Amino acid sequence: MKAYADVIVPVPLPRTFTYAIPKDVGLSAGFRVLVPLGRRKIYTGVVVRVHNEAPDRYSAKEVIEVLDSVPLIGEHQLSFWAWMAEYYACSLGEVMTAALPAGLKLESQTRVKWIAEGAIDADQLTDDQFLVAQALEQQDELSLGEISDVIGKVTVHPLIKSMIDLGVIEVVERVEVKFKSKKEILWRLAFLPENDDLLEQAFQSVAQGPKQRTALFQMLDDARALHPGRTAAEWQKLHGVSRAVLTVLRDKGIAESYEHELSRLSFSSEGKEEAKPPNQDQERVLDDLRKGMQERRVQLLHGVTGSGKTEIYIHLIEEALERGEQALYLLPEIALTTQIIQRLKKYFGDRIGVFHSHYSQNERAEVWQAVARFPEENSYDIVLGARSAVFLPFKKLGLVIIDEEHESSFKQFDPAPRYHGRDAAIYLAKLNGARCLLGSATPSLESYHNARMGKYDYVSLLKRFGDIQLPEIHFIDLGREKRTPGQPVILSDVLKKKIENTLSENGQVILFQNRRGFAPIVECQRCGWVPQCRNCDVSLTYHKQIHTLKCHYCGFSQQFPQKCGACGHTDLRTKSFGTERIEEELRLRYPSARIGRMDWDTTRRKYAYQDIIDRFARQEIDILVGTQMLTKGLDFDHVKLVGVLAADPMMQYPDFRAFERAFQLMVQVAGRAGRKGERGHVYIQSYKPEHPLLLDVQRSDYEHRAKLELDKRKHFHYPPFYRLIRLNVRHRDLDRVNRASEALARPLRKRFPKEVLGPEFPAIARVRNLYHKNIMLKLAMGESLHMVKELVTQLIEQLKDHNDFKGVRVVVDVDPQ
Repeated sequence: MKAYADVIVPVPLPRTFTYAIPKDVGLSAGFRVLVPLGRRKIYTGVVVRVHNEAPDRYSAKEVIEVLDSVPLIGEHQLSFWAWMAEYYACSLGEVMTAALPAGLKLESQTRVKWIAEGAIDADQLTDDQFLVAQALEQQDELSLGEISDVIGKVTVHPLIKSMIDLGVIEVVERVEVKFKSKKEILWRLAFLPENDDLLEQAFQSVAQGPKQRTALFQMLDDARALHPGRTAAEWQKLHGVSRAVLTVLRDKGIAESYEHELSRLSFSSEGKEEAKPPNQDQERVLDDLRKGMQERRVQLLHGVTGSGKTEIYIHLIEEALERGEQALYLLPEIALTTQIIQRLKKYFGDRIGVFHSHYSQNERAEVWQAVARFPEENSYDIVLGARSAVFLPFKKLGLVIIDEEHESSFKQFDPAPRYHGRDAAIYLAKLNGARCLLGSATPSLESYHNARMGKYDYVSLLKRFGDIQLPEIHFIDLGREKRTPGQPVILSDVLKKKIENTLSENGQVILFQNRRGFAPIVECQRCGWVPQCRNCDVSLTYHKQIHTLKCHYCGFSQQFPQKCGACGHTDLRTKSFGTERIEEELRLRYPSARIGRMDWDTTRRKYAYQDIIDRFARQEIDILVGTQMLTKGLDFDHVKLVGVLAADPMMQYPDFRAFERAFQLMVQVAGRAGRKGERGHVYIQSYKPEHPLLLDVQRSDYEHRAKLELDKRKHFHYPPFYRLIRLNVRHRDLDRVNRASEALARPLRKRFPKEVLGPEFPAIARVRNLYHKNIMLKLAMGESLHMVKELVTQLIEQLKDHNDFKGVRVVVDVDPQ
């Protein structure tokens, strides 16, 4: 009987595809296979089911090739993918695209090949066709991207079609292997050391060459010790043997060179230190956590900044390893991952794998394979990573830790699946029967509410380790500061004095401003003209270091204008300030201080986070200026002063989570001060220092703030009492967006008369030349989320089928942040 496989293909289509399995090929769920899709495209797919049912609507094509000897994707992973596709209203193909590193996905590339015989007759070809023909004389095949470069045009498909019709070219598909092993050339003895005849000949042939003799002796020792060999650079460094000497030995048949596959990862079994014994408070917390974990309940650890949560995590990880289990430690930011990995390696060595977007695709593929090898040699039993680490192929996951669980960085915004790393990790733990711990000094209101309702266990740790006091928080009223007309107050007189005092005492300073660049606005002083992005409805941010205006949404940039684009006046001035301007102000005011900046602009390089954090930890930086990257759990011993330079914009942001996030950001950044030694000080600059939110920050009164916010959320029907689904309608044509969004909202209002908000334009209505309009669904917790998502999917499909709305895209975001 003919066998068939249902295969997930990495395309955003709402179903799997059925393929015929060739004879004598064994397949089961989890294998990667190479399959055709459409007329010419070839993709890597993942088998989800093997059966004997031929598809009804089409003739099944055959699987081209099986890429694995054993299933790469486990049963739990496939279940996890299915849950994510269903919950976040996306396709399995989109989940697969997010889950598998690019190095593990083969994909065909369309290439063009010349097939006409004889010389090219230029008179028969257009200018563009002739350029392509000339290029194909130089090389056998061209990709579509290369053809685009040759003719200087983005759209090449009409040209390709015209040349196919002329019979001069054909289109072929080449499958590209994306994962490439890292390799090195090693030199070693060319024969077995036990071969006495060859050994004697070798010694005779090197009798007159001392360097050759040295190399032969060392190669002999290496061969007897089963050493794989050494690179030419190692021979030169360790033994003074040059490549020329090695080449001579190879010519004599004594040495040989060969290609050796090299792992990008390092492995060792032991750390250098033992975990510190817990103090009395930590021991109490550990006991409480162990009790709840035995019942596999989700636990929320509410521990103030500096209370030693990481040490608790280390003890729990040790216990998981003793049980022969794997542990997943999730963090919201790569910057935080950089520091935590250094701490954990002291205890666990290189048993920890790191997985995040600053790793190359090949490195991520190797981490994936190392996790999948567990419990074999050269595998990982601890993984530290950002949200994408939930997709790794754990064999025996026993512990999941989500640190800084309140962070919105755990939410994936684009592309699909638009999942929340915290919620996905909780479900992953449930699926694997693993223990799950959420940790934060300022828990999200959703997690705190779940703990209050008994859905999660709640454990608190409200004292800093070593009885160190929480920092003292002061307010500076910006309304009373002297200011230059038209210029913002960046550093108040009080804060300037405190920075001077801290530097004189060899302390370090952190200054927080949640806006990068030099200034967010450039304005004409005569008519008020502001340079705007040509692709987005947003003003351009000035970056002084490169003297450029940039859009932080689409990347568009232009040189700083010499005159006003409206009236021609030359008096253009910057308004407000970002991290780059603060850095300049500090360099002018404190010329002897060493200033560092940590924002998206300074951390693009792979190891930029680590470099800045290490330099600050070694006290090579006196004042560190940064965005919210600074607020997330970083631990420095010598920070005595923290300054929050602009509290008001955080509280005035038009979002129902604004107060919650402002409280979290200020408490978290304040927690970087005074973690060791004397009590730290925090100065918050605001035009409203008497604001109730700021008073809660000053008291570190999380429970009071949480109660106020939860009462408001309940009254106005927001999470955690209601679930949100946001439908974002996008198109280049504004009128089409308006009509499509209304067509989508109308049937939703009939079904949910009180729960539909919008359609409304977001704060930035046009991004990358696409107009946006939002429809928000508020669903009571008793409402069937599955049924609502099915209805939304049907309405979107109907919209796509309507001729008036061709090209309109609707993005579904479940639990938007």
